[in-house]
Amino acid sequence: MMSPRAIRVLYRVHKWCGLVGAAFVFTLCLSGCLLLFREEIDVWLQPARKVEVLAHRLPLQQLLAAVPGETVTGLTFYPQHPDYALTLYLGAPSYRQLFIDPYTAQVMGEPSPESFMALVRRIHIRLLLPNPAGKLLVGFFGLLLLLSTFSGLAIYSAFRKGNTEGAVRGAWQLRVSDAHKAIAIQSALFHLMMALTGILLVGYSFLPRSTPLPVPGFSSTATPISPDEALAHATKISQPTGLIFPTAKSFRYVVYGNSGAFLAQDSSAFEVISAADGAPLDSYMPGLHPLHISQGLHFGNYGSLALRIFYAFFGLCACALTWSGAYLSWLKRRHRNAAASPLPHRSVSGSPAKPDGTSR
Repeated sequence: MMSPRAIRVLYRVHKWCGLVGAAFVFTLCLSGCLLLFREEIDVWLQPARKVEVLAHRLPLQQLLAAVPGETVTGLTFYPQHPDYALTLYLGAPSYRQLFIDPYTAQVMGEPSPESFMALVRRIHIRLLLPNPAGKLLVGFFGLLLLLSTFSGLAIYSAFRKGNTEGAVRGAWQLRVSDAHKAIAIQSALFHLMMALTGILLVGYSFLPRSTPLPVPGFSSTATPISPDEALAHATKISQPTGLIFPTAKSFRYVVYGNSGAFLAQDSSAFEVISAADGAPLDSYMPGLHPLHISQGLHFGNYGSLALRIFYAFFGLCACALTWSGAYLSWLKRRHRNAAASPLPHRSVSGSPAKPDGTSR
């Protein structure tokens, strides 16, 4: 059985973790909910990304012919969204990006220089602050969420066992308190997972990169194989999501994508292909790496739209908990202040009494 002193300590930890981090945790949870639907929101804000799905896609070499005179340095695919345009990355002299229809080779337009979801991502990752201060602050608020969740569960356990009387006064405050407890208990595991994976991702961002960089290839002025041939030779990549084109000084393709391994992430693996003959030069298959697993769990990458809606629901639950917790703390403080304020002395007639005890 938990002692009254331990309960008081837990109350203070829960209260101050919640109050200090309320606004920031609310911001992180809300931005996280938006990031779950980043592709859908980007397409809605940039209609040029949406294309009509036809029976067959054109070869990549034919798509490149749609931008004569340009140096294509990279290409992004969206295998989960056949109705999305591909993104071409152009080098000198223009240094810009283009959306291109993979079925008709029509150039659909250019992406916005500063998309709304890119701003939301910066808010979620570093609260718009410069690094490393931004990431450290996000990790700190993740730790506050972790402590708040653990202490809240301990307080609720003591409450259920009758170790605490509570301090809820009034029907409205009682309803808010009950809703706060109900939401917290139903979403506790999700919030613990978000806090832990968020802290891990912040920690990994400060570690030296363990992912080997693609080998530079070799210099050549020969005609490279086509990008379609490069994709065909990248047999270790089951679902390509990106392609880096060769240059005269680095004569190789780099194919990014999903390796097909259990819990693998999109674009977490790559294979380096010689642009001369399609021979494999290097590859990286991360497998069950804690970093990639944390990313998948934190951003809801392991499921379909239904899972992301599930994530968004519990993310909004966290927003509700920050508001209701701060509101309950304010109500309790107001009750304490009202109880501490001396009431004016009343005479029998109900009029305020004079200092000598007589009515005015």
